[in-house]
Amino acid sequence: MLEQIENGMLIEETKMNVLQAIQFITKSWDEITAESIRNCWHHTKIFPNIDITDGTMIDDLSELINKLDVSDPMQVDEFLFMPEENIVYDIPDDDQLIREIAEMFKKDINEGNVKEMDDSTEITIISASSALKSLENVRLFLLQQDNTGEHIRLLNNLERFVSGKKSSQMKQTTINQYFN
Repeated sequence: MLEQIENGMLIEETKMNVLQAIQFITKSWDEITAESIRNCWHHTKIFPNIDITDGTMIDDLSELINKLDVSDPMQVDEFLFMPEENIVYDIPDDDQLIREIAEMFKKDINEGNVKEMDDSTEITIISASSALKSLENVRLFLLQQDNTGEHIRLLNNLERFVSGKKSSQMKQTTINQYFN
């Protein structure tokens, strides 16, 4: 996005979806170090510069937690130095994913759980009213352009065709037509 803005694009014209935002955040988080975060906190002077690797500090914190009289408190060193905190989710490689999906599919076939698969793509049915609204948008576009007389004439023909379809769909049917 920054590159787009630097190349002259207006901020209002840039768009980002949620997936892109998550990807940017993940990339940024991976690039920052614990030392950078520590330095930022130190620079703000909100917290004093504390060396948490110092054994006496951990003992002092443990003593303070014990004074709180909390049932089943977590140990300070366990809280501060959790080895699995860096692993959020293991992302399997492509080969592993393909193997797992293939195994699941084979299991379904062997158990007889495979149903008739419908590979067809369902086409959305557009109503005549919707088509006429779209043609009106096209007409407005053409009116804003130069030398579009021929295109507008063709659009009028298309509009008459869609209007005819809409009219034929609106005709009342008789009960005999349902049984023939």
